Amino acid sequence: MDYRLDPTAQRLERFLRRWLSEHPGWQWSQGTRSGWAAAMRESSALASALLEDTEFAEVGVATRLNTPDGELVRFVVARVLPWPASAEFNLLVEAVTIAALARQRQQRVFAAGATVAAAVLVGAVIYGTMYRPAFIGKRA
Repeated sequence: MDYRLDPTAQRLERFLRRWLSEHPGWQWSQGTRSGWAAAMRESSALASALLEDTEFAEVGVATRLNTPDGELVRFVVARVLPWPASAEFNLLVEAVTIAALARQRQQRVFAAGATVAAAVLVGAVIYGTMYRPAFIGKRA
């Protein structure tokens, strides 16, 4: 599928371009330098860093993770990184996927909480109307 005109892909691409420019050395572990002796960052740590950015929630990639093999994420990362067959490419694809799945879980927990709150509110209204004391609503 061609994602060039997909709004979610465009938002993700803008986000990743901005985020990568603001975080030079994003692929390296904290306290190491780039080069032969550098250690690659864990994908879960990079995913946490992506989740800390409030704009990531607005991208909406969490709702699109049901695409085959995360091809939307691969497509966008290939457009953002100049070397699509590298460890950095795989790291960023995995981190974006992990972050999107975590965001999706957060949305599900929030939706479940909202559903429970709505059910309690509806129950309270029904209980209040069915078992209303006789003196409420009578004039003296």
